[in-house]
Amino acid sequence: MSWGILQLIQKAIPPIIQQSIPSISTTFLTALISTSSVTAIAAFGITEKFEMCIRVRLWSARILLVLVIGFSKRLSCLFVNSKVVLCIVGTYFLIVSVGYILNTVTNCYLGALNGIGKPSKSIFLMIFYYIVVQMPLDYLLYHLGFGLNGI
Repeated sequence: MSWGILQLIQKAIPPIIQQSIPSISTTFLTALISTSSVTAIAAFGITEKFEMCIRVRLWSARILLVLVIGFSKRLSCLFVNSKVVLCIVGTYFLIVSVGYILNTVTNCYLGALNGIGKPSKSIFLMIFYYIVVQMPLDYLLYHLGFGLNGI
């Protein structure tokens, strides 16, 4: 293998792993939520759509964040007209809204690690957060009686 291809592979592997870890976590959460009910899956799908809207430019994101958190129940009617789904979506955004601040700080830190040429530390932290902490904690809280709110 030529030196250029080897360097390309070395530079490509860390971002591939970093992009895969959140997807693995989302797949795990979807599987866990699917054991609850079809309604919970619908609510999770709606929250994912709203969260995708939040991941836009900084100022737009702040405005969208306030709108989504404040009006998530009403906005959910755009997708499905079910009081149970609306309740799940509203509760979800009340719980995770605090996490958005922590997620922003974490992403800035991980980006800084990548920027200074230490992607292996960034990958380690992502694996630790998603695979070692979040997924087992979601599973435990769900099965210890907190249900969807535990996730």
